[in-house]
Amino acid sequence: ITRSVFSRYYLQGYFSPRGDHYVTAEGFDLTDTLALTIYTFDRCNGKFNKIDSKKFTKRGILFGALSFSPDGRYLYTTNGDKLYQYDM
Repeated sequence: ITRSVFSRYYLQGYFSPRGDHYVTAEGFDLTDTLALTIYTFDRCNGKFNKIDSKKFTKRGILFGALSFSPDGRYLYTTNGDKLYQYDM
């Protein structure tokens, strides 16, 4: 497999305000794929547990954006075209 000089891998990771969830958004190459993975995080033992994974098709130049609501109840992500809300 030959990879282009312009190949990129983008990763963003965030903890929720309470520190009980960790979320990653991954953009692959110059493709239209965004992978969102949600983990629980045990602050006592430092262990992650994967609870959900989604793949989106990005639109335009925006992808991989993540944000929690201030109280940590909601997670927001976008594919550049739509905004998604998850009740954590």
